[in-house]
Amino acid sequence: MATLTILHLSDLHISEQLFADQKVILDALFKDIEAEKNKGVAYDLVVFSGDLIAKGSYTDANRNLAENEFFAPLLKAASIKNDRLFMVPGNHDLETNKIPSTLNRLLKYRPATADGGMERSRFS
Repeated sequence: MATLTILHLSDLHISEQLFADQKVILDALFKDIEAEKNKGVAYDLVVFSGDLIAKGSYTDANRNLAENEFFAPLLKAASIKNDRLFMVPGNHDLETNKIPSTLNRLLKYRPATADGGMERSRFS
């Protein structure tokens, strides 16, 4: 039976202001990924599912950090080409002022909260 090995990461919230601390964690992550690879794990693809940059602050500095200090070393550590990287934007990756009004109406309610209630969306 064929297997598919996916490396799934999310919620980096990269920030120029916090990057010195984040780099310590990222360096450890890259070493762990390389260690798994050296044990024979062959990653087929990488999925990053949202909240790449803190508070959606897509400044040039934060974009450069994401590209050069996260994605490039991540793909190298996992031995994955960039065409095997899949990204899904998270709520912090959206510019809510650019959501069309039709979609805005569809986002009236968020998923149920832990207590079963419905939380009013900030989009309405």
